[in-house]
Amino acid sequence: MTATATIDEIVCLTPSTSTDFSLSGVIDGADHAVWPGDSTFPAAAGAQIPLGIQLTVDGSQEVFLWDQDDVSADDLLGSVTISEDEQGGGSLSKLAHSEEERSYYYVQYHVD
Repeated sequence: MTATATIDEIVCLTPSTSTDFSLSGVIDGADHAVWPGDSTFPAAAGAQIPLGIQLTVDGSQEVFLWDQDDVSADDLLGSVTISEDEQGGGSLSKLAHSEEERSYYYVQYHVD
């Protein structure tokens, strides 16, 4: 059985050392960027970034938050795991955190 997860919003609690980030996911073990393509969005403390991104979830799906650096390698800002078992659970929120970047972001989503 598969489900569809919709990432409704990213909320920045504590930004990383960068002020922009991009979101990517890993699907079936292969890197697959799903948003935002070539654009970035400011992610200062308190920023609420509406997304509406849909992902197919077969079992579970890990979603990674990345910043986008122009002069150095992009940094992992944290991740969350979305499970098809959460289907029908309404609006959900999980914390993505990076010790290295000292960043905290809520990923708000629902699974249908």
